[in-house]
Amino acid sequence: MDDITALPADAAQLMFYTEVMGGSGEALHHRWYQNNEAISDVTLSVGSDQWRTWSSKTLQDRPQQPGDQWRVDVTTDSGCELGSWTLTLGAATGTTKQHEVSSTATTFDMDAAINTIHELLTVGDISAARLAIKRASKYADGTDRQEALTELDEQTRSLAELNKEIRQRQISLARAHLQTLLASVPAQSPVYGQLKNREALLNRLSPPADSDLKTVASE
Repeated sequence: MDDITALPADAAQLMFYTEVMGGSGEALHHRWYQNNEAISDVTLSVGSDQWRTWSSKTLQDRPQQPGDQWRVDVTTDSGCELGSWTLTLGAATGTTKQHEVSSTATTFDMDAAINTIHELLTVGDISAARLAIKRASKYADGTDRQEALTELDEQTRSLAELNKEIRQRQISLARAHLQTLLASVPAQSPVYGQLKNREALLNRLSPPADSDLKTVASE
């Protein structure tokens, strides 16, 4: 659970992350509440023994005011409660955040940013990686660097789409999408390892049919 307990009332989006150790193949639920009113129940598959998964809510889609509370309860598929986290909306921030971001522009460390992106992708934190790529792209100091970030962003976006297909149990669609990505994403990309994890997850969720195995064996 995060230590953050308050958020500006004009915040656009709230993301909740859960890190799981030793839960490969299991499913978690993020149950979202606003002022104790149930908003949604998000089912999240755990793809490996070291896994970080997330769900999010766009706050501006619902009426907000200072003092409102958001809560996320984390449970297993069987209903076992793993934890609960509550956040209270405070006052609007105005332009403070904008000023803080712009004031650090001259000290941006691109190499450190790239390393962070790779680390986030290695542990499966797709949302945070995409945000880091977006920020790094603003400070890219050459065409090659910009193209590399654009390519990585496209790979990461495709991985996010694949994750959505798996969460929605669109197994056939996800399997076909995965094969396309495995053929197009270089093995040295940090995304490739995540694709192999998804391949293992899909095989656990729905093992290939016998006819598929016979086809592979005959080739």
